[in-house]
Amino acid sequence: MSNFTKREKDILELCLRITNADKPSEAVDTFTEIMESITYSEVIWVVDELVSQNIPMEKLKTGINKFLNLFYNTLNKANIPTPKEKSFLYYLTQNNSELDSILKSTKPFLRDVNRDPENDAIKEQLIKRFEKLLQYDNQYIIKENILFPLLEKKWTNYRCLQVMWSFHDDIRRNLKKYIGDFTFRNP
Repeated sequence: MSNFTKREKDILELCLRITNADKPSEAVDTFTEIMESITYSEVIWVVDELVSQNIPMEKLKTGINKFLNLFYNTLNKANIPTPKEKSFLYYLTQNNSELDSILKSTKPFLRDVNRDPENDAIKEQLIKRFEKLLQYDNQYIIKENILFPLLEKKWTNYRCLQVMWSFHDDIRRNLKKYIGDFTFRNP
C-alpha cells in the first residue's frame, strides 16, 4: 500500500471499510470528498485492488454494490463520450439502454408481488419480464467472450472483469430460478 497516492489510499480505505462493514457510516462521513469526486477509472482501480486482496467473491460483490450506490450520483454526472454510431460499443450501449428500460418497468411488479405474493396475474407479468431479461444473456456472452478479452489486453486493472462475470452468472441463475419458482407454483 506504500506505493499508492494519498487519494488512492483513501479510496481503498473507504471501500474496504464498506466491504468489511467496519464502521461504514463513519467512513462515509470521513471520505465525503472522495464520494463527490470519484471517477470511473478510480472505481475500476479500487475493484481491481480489492480483488487482488482475495476477498471472498460474495463479500466483495456485496461491498461493491454498497459503494457503487454511494458513488452513483457522482458517476452519473460524469461526461461519457457517446460511442460512434454502428460501432461495437454503440450496440452494446443500445442493448444496455433497452435492458435498463425493462428493469425499470419490472420494479412495480416486484413491489406488487411482495405485497400480494399469491396474485397469479402479477406473477405472470413477472415471468414475462424475467423471460425477456433472459433474452439479454447474449449481451453477457458477447461481453464475456469479446469485450472482456479486449479489455484484459488493454487494462492493467482488469480484475474487475472477474466480478462483472460473477454478477452475470448471478443474474442468469437468479432469473432462471425465479421463473422456475413462479411457474412451478402456478397451476
